[in-house]
Amino acid sequence: MDRRFLADLAKEFGLNALHLEALGESCQWEIVVGGDILERLVEIQCQFKRLAVMGDDEYRGFYIEVSRPTPEEWGDAGELIASGEYDGREAFLADWLAFNPLETRWFHVASI
Repeated sequence: MDRRFLADLAKEFGLNALHLEALGESCQWEIVVGGDILERLVEIQCQFKRLAVMGDDEYRGFYIEVSRPTPEEWGDAGELIASGEYDGREAFLADWLAFNPLETRWFHVASI
C-alpha cells in the first residue's frame, strides 16, 4: 500500500487537522456522521483494507500529515466579531495562529 495515496486522499477530500482532531477526541463506541464526512470515512476505511496486517491482531496503522485549518475553516470571523468574541479580524487571526501554530500536523491513524 502506498501511504502517499492516503495523504493524497486526505488532500482531495479536504481533510485537515480539525477533522482528525474531532475524530480523535471522541471516545464513543458509536459516532453519527453524514454527508461529505461519511463519504470520506467510507473511502478511508476501504483504503485500510489495502494496508498489510501488522502482527496477529489485524492492526493496521500509519501516520498522515494534514494541513492546519484555514482561518475560514476554523471559524466565522465576521460572526465572532459581531457577537463580541473578538474586537477585530486581527484578534481573530492571532487566536487562530495561537491554536494552529504549525502549518501541518501529523496524526497516527489506525484500524483494528
